Amino acid sequence: MYYVYLLESEKNGKIYVGSTKNLKERLDYHNKKGEFYTRQHKPWKLIYYEAYNKEELARMREKRLKHNGNALRELKKRAGLPSTTSFVKKNEEGLPSTTSFVKRSGAGFSMVEIIIAIAIALFFFSSIYGIISFSNKIMHEGLRKTEAIQFAQEGIEIVRTIKNNNWTDDIATLTSGVAYYPVIVDGRWTLTAVAQPAINGVFTRTITIYSVNRDVNDDIAEAGTDDPKTKRIVASVSWLERGNNEAVSLQAYLTNFLNN
Repeated sequence: MYYVYLLESEKNGKIYVGSTKNLKERLDYHNKKGEFYTRQHKPWKLIYYEAYNKEELARMREKRLKHNGNALRELKKRAGLPSTTSFVKKNEEGLPSTTSFVKRSGAGFSMVEIIIAIAIALFFFSSIYGIISFSNKIMHEGLRKTEAIQFAQEGIEIVRTIKNNNWTDDIATLTSGVAYYPVIVDGRWTLTAVAQPAINGVFTRTITIYSVNRDVNDDIAEAGTDDPKTKRIVASVSWLERGNNEAVSLQAYLTNFLNN
């Protein structure tokens, strides 16, 4: 252990702040030999000390007490010293130092240090909370998008079912570029221009059917001859996410290979 200690001069009541690894040896040193700062005020008696698990922390505490008025006042209160007590200040050089990262023991914290520690803890936990909230937001949005894609895929399958039942009446008669809503009527899927309630109260699904043109090579092209037996289907699913409109779309080409 390493110690930060307070000595009181039995000669004139002055206070000395120091740090050491061995309190008894250090007190004996000050009383038997001492240095310029302590020799003229001996004999000394130990009136207060704090224990630390690393020398670096003890040295930091010693310097703080010698140069930080708030820390010094807090220590005076803790040790029961009058506020007018004078301190002998000395920078003890020559002690070995360490460059390793160390943890400070719980002893010897001033009120200012406690407040700083609380502030750091609050900042840390608020940061963790922010990260968790952000992660939950991303996860929630990801789940919503996955659901939307599944409903869009289902929309494509619904149109395939409809076209297999009756292409001529249920697909060929629909207006190109108009959004329709899948709905079950008499146990069968059909498409209507009347808006339907949101799926699960969240998602709006529409099906838009477009005419398809073919070029002279019978390939699908932007311009060319209309192919009445082929349609481009776009299934779109939209929803509101934290005040923003989100949407996914899937498309497929359907042909009337059954000639129905």
